[in-house]
Amino acid sequence: MKVFRTFTIALMALAALTAAADSIHVAKKGESIGGIAYQYNISVDELLRLNPHASNGVRPGMKITIPDQKGSTYSAEVPEEPEAPDYPDNPDNQDNSRLIPINQENPDYSDLPDFSDYPDYSDYPDAAPFELSDGARTNILVMLPLTEQHGRQAENYVDFYRGMILAANSAKDAGGLQVGIHTYDIPADTATLVELAHRAIDNDVAAIVVPNNDYHIEFISSIAADSGAYVANFFSVKDSTYASNPYVLQTYINQPLMYAAAIDYLLTEYAGYTPVILNSGKGKKEKEPFINSLRERYERFGLNVLEVKYDETLTSRSLNSLPEGGKYVFIPMSGSREVFNNFAEAVSEYIVAHPLDAALFGYPDWTSFNGEAADMLHPLGAEIYTRFYLDKHDPRLRKLSSDYSHWYGQEMLEVMPSMAALGYDAGAFLIQWIQDSRGHIDELLDGEQMYEGLQSSFRMGHGDGNAGYVNTSLYFVKFKPNGTAKVIVR
Repeated sequence: MKVFRTFTIALMALAALTAAADSIHVAKKGESIGGIAYQYNISVDELLRLNPHASNGVRPGMKITIPDQKGSTYSAEVPEEPEAPDYPDNPDNQDNSRLIPINQENPDYSDLPDFSDYPDYSDYPDAAPFELSDGARTNILVMLPLTEQHGRQAENYVDFYRGMILAANSAKDAGGLQVGIHTYDIPADTATLVELAHRAIDNDVAAIVVPNNDYHIEFISSIAADSGAYVANFFSVKDSTYASNPYVLQTYINQPLMYAAAIDYLLTEYAGYTPVILNSGKGKKEKEPFINSLRERYERFGLNVLEVKYDETLTSRSLNSLPEGGKYVFIPMSGSREVFNNFAEAVSEYIVAHPLDAALFGYPDWTSFNGEAADMLHPLGAEIYTRFYLDKHDPRLRKLSSDYSHWYGQEMLEVMPSMAALGYDAGAFLIQWIQDSRGHIDELLDGEQMYEGLQSSFRMGHGDGNAGYVNTSLYFVKFKPNGTAKVIVR
């Protein structure tokens, strides 16, 4: 597979508008200030100047003043296109003329993070010997805050982006389609973002990677939908734009689907076990929605769910009161370390006494444990569900870490989830998706194909009606006494 990459800063001067008589637009549900500006072919800044009451968002029924654009058009005055730079990682000097030009006042790129030492793509094989049919899309846009002007958040996004480039490098021997990765440092001002989105998102774009920003996701998604490109959300767990936009990929399984998948797993893998809810009178209960869903499902099948109540610290006496001869899976009402520490010893004693008839099932929160709490997960044989999981013993992770150090001269950020691993999985998933579909990406969004990555897995399922796609895969991690873990993706 041949992959080429460009990095671009978008800086434009916007033309002034000819003002005349104003009109009124009554906002409808789902509309944004950016979308209304695009609808009337004006800049967001101009629209906000006339409508300061909309600076914090648009609500249904809100009246928006629209300047009369009769006889005038909205356009961007763009500086003359400079020659495409000879990027170190673009040995073929691909024609970048369709991209918005880099700021000519800063030709040395001194305000950019160090992107000079990227993997060498010079040994990539040529594109596959077949012609693309009409409508094929082979470009990926990365629109993220990557420079220092965005503050500390840029560190995480740079780490993600580096992982994504390493994924492209790993795909070099696969052959197949030429895939373009075009990268933009997302503008800080809204007007430039609007112009950038309209210029960069065209009919060659398959997917757009966007940051964890509600406005950016909503606005870029509205532009992408008009073009037929997909917005890939790899950062915002709670964003629900996909529910009303068919061109959005929510790569995190949503809470209802996650709960349903976890309960399905309990019903099948722990068949014959009775769930025992550990309910601390003084502890947190943030997992109560999951417990309520579990109770409903078990009751629907006529299955019992027991509950053990305790004040602060669970004791062996409380568990020994359970009916003899039963098989039990203990499930707490909180994933917090404090609650875990208050029940772990008693549950451990019970499991040691009943090794074939007792188990502990818990939550994604436990992957962040360290110290004694983390050490307890393995002897307990605990099992959890989680949206992502990074196995420190995975040889693929060791290779990614080695490649990262080699190319960037530093270690990956130690955060959870790992941004570099997330970027690697995102890049590998999108490139594989484009290659397998021969650029006709709609054909593979059917929920049948699964990409299993280092830390994340993706199986995109279509939502109801006019909805987009949401990831339906979920990890189940079984911690073993020998310090390893068994990982299953469902």
